[in-house]
Formats: sequence, structure tokens, C-alpha cells
Amino acid sequence: MTRKVLALIAAVLLIAMVVTACNTGSAATGDVKLGLGTVNRINKSKDAGDADGNAQTDAVIAAVAIDSEGKIIAVDIDSVQSKIAFTKDGKVATDPATLVKTKKEFGDDYGMKAQSSLAKEWYEQIAELEKYLVGKKLADIEGMKLTDGKADDLKTSVTITVTDYLEAVKKAIANAN
Repeated sequence: MTRKVLALIAAVLLIAMVVTACNTGSAATGDVKLGLGTVNRINKSKDAGDADGNAQTDAVIAAVAIDSEGKIIAVDIDSVQSKIAFTKDGKVATDPATLVKTKKEFGDDYGMKAQSSLAKEWYEQIAELEKYLVGKKLADIEGMKLTDGKADDLKTSVTITVTDYLEAVKKAIANAN
């Protein structure tokens, strides 16, 4: 888990560096705030019962940089699915030394491209969502039209469910300082 925290800190620092490097001193620039938001769910966990069980945490992490008007000037979203198998006797079956990768770390190995109607991997779709969110304010995000958790405005570039990603971004904006 320490590796994930370090990666998250690195992402926030990267956003800060991008914001600093892109600051041209124009009248539109002002105070930049950084925020971090997370959404964590365990609803895919399964009791052992007569068969083995699975404890699963799905965590979404979003880091944002917003300008003095509340517009997103940089955003980084990632997600990790931590799955821990256990026997019906309650013994952990997953190697405790397992390093769990984020979806961005998986890259092409995540395996979504074959199942995507757009033939795009997860990281490619999340990059499109991130690009779309730049320049948006909280009200814009809250006003996005979703159908079954998918963004109507992004049908040609993003087919993944974005509900938790947007929730993490909204939390990051609220936490920005």
C-alpha cells in the first residue's frame, strides 16, 4: 500500500509542476489549488459460505488542480481493484506479498480493448475523460448527463462507467486548497 501512496503523492506533485510550468503570468492566472478525492467500494466482495470467498476493494483516486475560478486545469484519475481470496475456512489464499497494480499501471495488460466497442483500453478511455474535464467547474460535472453511469457527451471516446470517477473528482475539488 505504501507504493500506492507514493504513486499518488507523485501524481499530485506532477500536477503541481505542470501548473507551475504552464503559468504564463496572464491575467487569467491566480491561485491554484490542489485537491485529492477517493471513492472506495467493497460491494463486489463475496462471503465464503460453502465455497471460497473473495474480499474486494475498488478504489478510485482523483487528483485535481483548479484555478481561482474553480476550473479544472489538470486532473489525474486512477483506480485499483484489490482482490483477496480466502478459503471457506477463512484462511487468506492470496499471497500477502502480492503487489496490486492500478489500472493505469496495467496499461495494455488490463485487457479491456478486446471487450470495448471502441477498441480502447481503460487508460485510453480515462485519458479521454480527463481531457474532457479540463476547463470544467464543479457545476459542469454535477450537470453531466449520464445514462447507466456512462457520460452521454463522451459516447464516441468513453464507454466505461464514469460515476465513481466523477464522484472522486468532485471530492477532489471540494478538498482543494
